[in-house]
Amino acid sequence: MANGVSTNATLVGRHTGLTLPKAAAVLVALFPVLAVSLNHGGSTIYTLLLLLGFVYAWPAWQELGKEERGLVWGFLALAAAGALSLLNTENFDQGLSHLERLLRIGTFGLLLMLLVRQNNALAWPFLTGVLLAAFSVGGQALYGHFILGKPQMGNWLYNRLTFGDLSVLAASISVVAAVTLGRSRWLRTVALLAAGIAAYATIYSSTRGAWIFVPVLAALLLWLYRKQIGLRVWVGLLVAVAVVAFMLPNNVHKRTDRAVSQVEVFLNDPSEFSSLGNRFNLWRNSMIVWSRAPLLGAGLGDFQQEMEALVEEGSSYSAHVAEYGHAHNILLDSLATTGIVGGATTLFAIILLPWRYFYRAWLRAGTAEARFGALSGLVTVAAFATFGLTEDWMARNPFVNTYTVYLVTSAAIVIGSRRSERYRSNGTPVSGDTS
Repeated sequence: MANGVSTNATLVGRHTGLTLPKAAAVLVALFPVLAVSLNHGGSTIYTLLLLLGFVYAWPAWQELGKEERGLVWGFLALAAAGALSLLNTENFDQGLSHLERLLRIGTFGLLLMLLVRQNNALAWPFLTGVLLAAFSVGGQALYGHFILGKPQMGNWLYNRLTFGDLSVLAASISVVAAVTLGRSRWLRTVALLAAGIAAYATIYSSTRGAWIFVPVLAALLLWLYRKQIGLRVWVGLLVAVAVVAFMLPNNVHKRTDRAVSQVEVFLNDPSEFSSLGNRFNLWRNSMIVWSRAPLLGAGLGDFQQEMEALVEEGSSYSAHVAEYGHAHNILLDSLATTGIVGGATTLFAIILLPWRYFYRAWLRAGTAEARFGALSGLVTVAAFATFGLTEDWMARNPFVNTYTVYLVTSAAIVIGSRRSERYRSNGTPVSGDTS
């Protein structure tokens, strides 16, 4: 089978001038920038990768070790838990729409097998796409601010929450590149410049959920590099933090003050409308819904009608919750709609298993590319875990596509780097790994 697929890929390359490795690498490079710049750009690239995967991916199953296969089964279990909850679903059309997004995450294994066939050639295409994405969101923010004259906004594709989250992710991966692949001053300069302009887009969007990830990223990097950081660096970092805190733009201070005010309003009157107040009410109501169907939940897609029911029976503090189709928290939403089965699977598949995999990859990394792949994976997991505290990103295709493709690419870089290291050490390729 492997030889047949390889022959087909070669024949395609002869007729089109584009071999399978080149095609996949081009798509990996295009995804980050098109996902933030072109309507349906991310879904289009994801679909093309998926179609290539259905045709060419299968021989690479033997390249996956136990840990990679654990990730694959974890994501498939997530989709299965969502499908199982449909037994309780009343709004079946909405349930299928939510399930389709879980199935996208469930294609992780197929996409991973496709990209694993690329040898160790994905770090630089992926980095190129991320840097272009960072400059793209920064350019859009500058255009919106100085040309359109708007104090805060998203872009022409997404609302400001999605725009801000994707901007901080592009900035973060650019920083990762600077600390792992920045072997030349030129590359470090470009990567940090890209991170800076994407950070401006994050600030411009006024997305508090994205801002929360900035100290998370800083803590992660300081922890991972703690042994290499001396006293002078620590002093410099503390001075830099003080300077940045002093120079924060007014909209950051305003949004922070507003958050404090909204918490006070909620404590005084939970029925009062506010952004944070709505989230607190949604989280409380999610636990009520889960308590009534603890095993499988109310059913995927039924969240909004459950909120409407709580309002009608008087169990909800606020009537505004009836306007929402998700809980603004990935774990609480999963508990409410898919029960303990889906909630536990979400926690393990989306956060814990990928974190464990990439952290172990970080400890074993022997090359700059391997460190880049491991750290970009850790940052992606940490970012989406943070976003998931206040936003149910699993209900939005742009987030689901980005999480899946970024995580798949990072894992493929790790596997490719490991394979290249073994090839150099003994002169023969390694077909699989059982570590």
